[in-house]
Amino acid sequence: MKRNKIRDGFILFACMFFIVISSCKKDDSDSDDCPNCPSVTAISPAQAHAYENLTITGINFSSDPQSNIIKINGVLVDADSIVSGNQNQIIVKVPKGCGSGAVTVDLDAELTHFGTSPLFTYIYRYTVVEIGDVHSVPPCGSTPDCFTMNYIEPRGIALDASENVYFSDFGLNCIFKLDKNDGYSPCMLAGCAFSPGNSNGTGTNASFNDPSFIYVDNSNSIFVAENGSAIRTINPVGNVSNWFSSNDLNPVNGGIAFTRDNSGTAYVTNPGLYNISKIIRIGSGFAISHFAGATGVPGNADGQDSSATFLSPNGIATDASGNVYITDSENNLIRKITPSGVVTTFAGSLTPGFTNGQGTSSAFNDPQGIFIDSKSDIYIADKNNGAIRKITPAGLVSTAYQFTIGTLEPHGVTKDSQGNFYVTYRSFAGNGIKKIIVE
Repeated sequence: MKRNKIRDGFILFACMFFIVISSCKKDDSDSDDCPNCPSVTAISPAQAHAYENLTITGINFSSDPQSNIIKINGVLVDADSIVSGNQNQIIVKVPKGCGSGAVTVDLDAELTHFGTSPLFTYIYRYTVVEIGDVHSVPPCGSTPDCFTMNYIEPRGIALDASENVYFSDFGLNCIFKLDKNDGYSPCMLAGCAFSPGNSNGTGTNASFNDPSFIYVDNSNSIFVAENGSAIRTINPVGNVSNWFSSNDLNPVNGGIAFTRDNSGTAYVTNPGLYNISKIIRIGSGFAISHFAGATGVPGNADGQDSSATFLSPNGIATDASGNVYITDSENNLIRKITPSGVVTTFAGSLTPGFTNGQGTSSAFNDPQGIFIDSKSDIYIADKNNGAIRKITPAGLVSTAYQFTIGTLEPHGVTKDSQGNFYVTYRSFAGNGIKKIIVE
């Protein structure tokens, strides 16, 4: 009797398990397992720009076009972009920036797509415009005016929360602001042309000495790496002060980046010392420690902490996991440092070149500025190749944009929420800021 109860209980459990499994989400197995599920059989055209019509042909679509859940490369097509449709055909507008990938149609957001789907190729459009015309640059606010001329060496570049543009001019010893709401009209936020120094103050009363790469935090404070033993900061109204100073800092041609956990931890590249410093918040103050690279020893070795070597650690950025990425410019490498200080070569080879591919099979030529977006994609100002290069989190290198070969040298790069790039550059025809509008 007891054995029969055990047997019956087991049968009941097995039946319940089968029911649960049968009701779970569908997978990408053969579409024959779900004859009534939507299935995409063809798309036309196979490649298109943003906002162009894409015709999706298949079976079992909803008779109400807006009820279909349509994705291109995993990007949802919103209801307003669904032009028309029936159970066998849907016409949609291609979402801006969706990228290339499978086209799928589902009826339930909780269900994954059945079977295979045609692949769509997204064609990007690029419009390059000059912003921040320098012919007449007033000071920002009411600070005193000073002598201004054409940009000499725009270097670091960053955006604030309102996507105003800030950049440093290494040769003019100035920090400029381009107001987005004023057509990116430039004004001199801090420092004064041809007046190198390290004095604090307001606006053009302050001075900088070879300001290099910059960083803008969530409160719109600007941090400047420059020639000297200090990191300078500028508040939104132009007040300049020393953020941190130490004889262990030598950030000329270097940069600063903060971790994304709001802890106040920062990393600074010291090209003259061939190393990277870590600055941590302690109460109301800060403390500096060595993070990576053998101090005073140039090289290209990977390893832990001081066993690793760099030749010219310049641009710096952090990802959401706390990893630090460095453009090791003269080595033509992109280096990765884990939070525990383990240095590896993430992309590039010692021989300069222009090759896309995986990790160290790729090649760069004097990489400078670096930016990491919210998807952890990495963008590099590849100076001598005149290009913006992209590196995925998995290390795959591609070309995001290339200027006409030989026309200009990008130094700094950043990106806005719409996917547009901003680049500081030098060229034989002049120097300035380019906005690359991506659609």
